[in-house]
Amino acid sequence: MPIFDIKFRDVTQDPTAREKVAGSSFRDVLLAFSFQTVGLLESRTSETLKDVNFGAGPDVAMMRKALDEGEIGEILTSPDRRTFAVVEPYFDGPIVCFRSIFENGVIVDTTMEPRRMPNIQYPPQPAGLPQNDFIFAILMKLLELAVGKQPLWVRENFPSAGYHLELIRTEDAHFLWRRHQERISHLIQGGKWTMRPHEHLSLYVCILQRYYRIFEHKTNWVDALNWALIAVFVLVSFGAVSLPWEDILSQYFGEPGFSGNGVVWVMIALLVIITIVGIMMLPLLGFIRTRLMPYLPGPRLESVEMLLKKHSIKKENTPPPNGGFDGSYQERVS
Repeated sequence: MPIFDIKFRDVTQDPTAREKVAGSSFRDVLLAFSFQTVGLLESRTSETLKDVNFGAGPDVAMMRKALDEGEIGEILTSPDRRTFAVVEPYFDGPIVCFRSIFENGVIVDTTMEPRRMPNIQYPPQPAGLPQNDFIFAILMKLLELAVGKQPLWVRENFPSAGYHLELIRTEDAHFLWRRHQERISHLIQGGKWTMRPHEHLSLYVCILQRYYRIFEHKTNWVDALNWALIAVFVLVSFGAVSLPWEDILSQYFGEPGFSGNGVVWVMIALLVIITIVGIMMLPLLGFIRTRLMPYLPGPRLESVEMLLKKHSIKKENTPPPNGGFDGSYQERVS
């Protein structure tokens, strides 16, 4: 099953959908910039994620609600039809995102940087582990080292795969919009990169699905590197323990048939060293996930035409809501 098994549905004509869109003053700002509504998009995650225990903490309720009920976002387009805009709910308040996709599949994403990480505590101590808070804390710390420091935002910058994300530390939507325009203008000026009008929800879904595909591809690379590293560690450890230490020590000390406590102590020392090296390897696994991952090979670029053939959304064959642009709202039905 894919890492991101997310279904999208056009709920523009659902009379209850508008009530579920998170309200924000940023929407008024975008409308003041002459952005127009494309439609309302519902996203729902896979059923399997609903069974995951995310622990406790002030932000868990928000995560659980999104998993159980899905999320609905209002997708807007810029006056020049080159950029989608969306106000995404986040743990420390709404986040404005500007996203553009070129005809060759390259995506430019300019997003407000969140102010903090989600406030989520570790899950309750699983059954079967030693009932000792100190031991459990050590195990969780080791797990944290292996996972690595998590990013502030749910998406990451993957330039090697054509996804260019820039997080801007600002709450000024106008400044963010200017910065995004600068970024896409820089690519357009050469005359080689073109883009089609950003006026359909299906095109926006292509942006989201493309990111999920990139992340899944890179995660597979990370898993392969981690397993290779673990395999080398296991083979070296097994080889070190399997050496004929009795003969080696006999040669070293010049006493044929050397045996006794010397071999035992050598084996104990080896096990201690292997344990220490194993623990030291955990930060390396975290480094691969957080630092090396953006530079790992990504899936080949797919043009917008290819992406549109692969991805579609369910919709009602009805016009957009008031505030949308007339005569240009058409979706490909899955």
